[in-house]
Amino acid sequence: EQLQAPIILRESSDNDVPLGSRKVFTCNAIGYPPPTYMWLLEWQNLTSNFSSLSYFEIPSTKKQDQGSYRCLAKNDVGIVASKAAHLTVWYFDGLLNNQRDQFINVYESDAVILHLPVISSSPDPTVQWFMKSSSSSRDNIRIIINEKYFITSTHNLVILNTEYHDEKIYFAIIENIFVGGTKQSSDFRLQINRRKIPLSETIPEFIIKPTDQLATIGDAIKSFECVANAGPGNTIEIIWQKNAILIDQTTGRFHIGPYNRTLEVRGITADDQGIYSCHIRIKNSDNFINASAKLIVRGVPIISTNFPLIQNVDLQENIIFTCDGTPISTNFNVTWYKNAILLTNESSKIQLIDNKLIINTIEWNDQGMYQCFLTNDVGEDTRSTWLKIKSEPPTVTASKDLIVFNGTDVELTCTANGSPFPNITWFKLNSNDNQRILINNLHGRFHIDNRTGVLSITNTIRDDSGIFECLAQNILGSAHARTTLLVHRRTRIISLPQTMKIVKAQSLVLVCQVFSEDDIAKRIHWYFNYNQIIPHNRFYNESTILIDTPQNQDTGNYTCIVESEAGNDSRTTEVTIIELPWPPTFVRASLMNDSLSKSVIVNLTWIPNFDGNIPIERYTIQMKDSILSDINGYDDIGWQNKEDIVIQKNQTKTWTLIHHLRPFTTYRFRLSAWNQLGEGQISSPSNNITLPEEIPNGTVKSLTAIPRDSTSPEMIPLVPLLLEQFVGENGVDLSVIDDCLRASPAHNRCIFGHSKRFTASDWLKQHPLSLIIEANHAPVYDHDVVKICVDLKFQ
Repeated sequence: EQLQAPIILRESSDNDVPLGSRKVFTCNAIGYPPPTYMWLLEWQNLTSNFSSLSYFEIPSTKKQDQGSYRCLAKNDVGIVASKAAHLTVWYFDGLLNNQRDQFINVYESDAVILHLPVISSSPDPTVQWFMKSSSSSRDNIRIIINEKYFITSTHNLVILNTEYHDEKIYFAIIENIFVGGTKQSSDFRLQINRRKIPLSETIPEFIIKPTDQLATIGDAIKSFECVANAGPGNTIEIIWQKNAILIDQTTGRFHIGPYNRTLEVRGITADDQGIYSCHIRIKNSDNFINASAKLIVRGVPIISTNFPLIQNVDLQENIIFTCDGTPISTNFNVTWYKNAILLTNESSKIQLIDNKLIINTIEWNDQGMYQCFLTNDVGEDTRSTWLKIKSEPPTVTASKDLIVFNGTDVELTCTANGSPFPNITWFKLNSNDNQRILINNLHGRFHIDNRTGVLSITNTIRDDSGIFECLAQNILGSAHARTTLLVHRRTRIISLPQTMKIVKAQSLVLVCQVFSEDDIAKRIHWYFNYNQIIPHNRFYNESTILIDTPQNQDTGNYTCIVESEAGNDSRTTEVTIIELPWPPTFVRASLMNDSLSKSVIVNLTWIPNFDGNIPIERYTIQMKDSILSDINGYDDIGWQNKEDIVIQKNQTKTWTLIHHLRPFTTYRFRLSAWNQLGEGQISSPSNNITLPEEIPNGTVKSLTAIPRDSTSPEMIPLVPLLLEQFVGENGVDLSVIDDCLRASPAHNRCIFGHSKRFTASDWLKQHPLSLIIEANHAPVYDHDVVKICVDLKFQ
């Protein structure tokens, strides 16, 4: 596409902001290629480079941020600058050099001016004057403008025709209502000196004379002040004139204030410029005194000259640019810029005469954006044009020779000049016969930007090496330039695993195998955990690390870094030293009730230990009867496996419930952890835990009686295994009651005890004899017993 000069369409205007507030300047320009932007303050760079950002932000304004801001818009044609946007920051510092209390002496009937120190404030503050009788007095009285008092535009207090009762303390309160803040001036202590001889003159005396004023067309108000003193008893008359003609207030554009001391000119136009005078006399007197001042009206300059968007010229021509202003554009300066750089009369090539810019003997590098600025104290205007050379044979330069490594994206530049702009063609020379091979965008990895002439090659390979030629052609001729591209294969690491697991104390070997071309020097560095240098005694050679007996502290990341002219590479392998899991610790056993089986079970808890850097897969629980075994708590005799606990993936097990244990038995437990390598060491035993007694769940199946004599049978019961397991403090007691049919046969209770045999005395031999047999391990026989009725059989 055809180039288009940058044109700024929108720019920021003047703005007032409070101190600490956010301010954003904007700039919008068109052109092709699309313009980029840079920002300036008082023509000094705020941003270091051009960018696509069309705004500039001040997050929190400071006093030093005040000034004139502008943007530069740039594309391939050139650079233009925007008009200035003046930033005013509102602030309030109060009085500068506020002195101590001042003592002011004045003769009676004279006038006195109380001058405030310089006030540092933006915008202009509000000032109110007060007086009080003494420093300790609180009877502060606000002073208003009347026959005696006048407050000037610079906030000074004028006291006319002073008298003895004017001996008071005067002070001012200064306030900036826009940013907040109030200050009080020091005290002015007024002392009236009496005159020995009364005043005899009746001629008024100027206290405040009007001063010259600068105004801008469109200003709301400009005012003049005129104050006189004439001694006691005299009335002053003041009249105002413009250019010696009495001012007419009926037009509404002039306003004369109280006591005729002020004249306001409203809605400033160019016609308001002139000489304004005040004339003062004592009432009914013919003698006037007068004073005058100028009102200078200025307009924001406006350029009246027509600037073409494009100024086409031929080489060796001379050209003149003119920059004139409208009639209201007065007292302005003309400055010229090329691509935002100020032009001066330093050579015969450039001449600045009045409002004209003369460029002699146009050359190729004279092309660009030329801009005129018309500036005065109240504003500026600007116009720009693109100076374009119509014809020029092409010239071309190619980029410097390049050495890269394969896989790199490269750009070969072809900087061409000419008018019209030349077409760019790229060739690659055949390495055998130097024949030119045309390159176009159909080559896949090759792309030519028709606008810039840049040849881009993506993901270069070794075969891309060679000589490339850039050819620039236009209607006036052609030019070519050559550059050499050399592609090396990239140095890279070709073998280093991402992770390694090594059994503890087995040799660890890490080999960093690097591919590089023979003529490329390379350097290999190893680091542990990314930044720790590995000791030399662990190197087998530059590329190999050998650790004979790795320990747990050798677990970590090992990084191999290779550096060379053909590229750098790095790889990291995560090494884990693995081993059998360590024994669990703090093994504790406790009793708990199982609501399902309605029995007492053991809750075994432990704290997992180091897993050997491999997840624990299961635990093996062992138990031991502490009563039946030897008394040595750490002896390995008598332990038996109870159960295995399988651990789900990514879970941690710290407890298990153990069922099916024998009541009234003391146990100890221990456990071992398993991982992928096998079983780790067994833990220390738990504490002793004793299960409580439980109710027998059966009684004898049968009873055999062997007569010893006619009244003393020996009875032998057949006891089930389960009954024998329910042992109490004294074993299971079997009781015999002599008659099943009696309601309370407890008086003939007999106990077998542990012998499981019992000889009864004084029994009568009956055929058959029905007995009640009960099993009980509690000292109270009326509860928790298991009973059965059997027939006694005598053998």
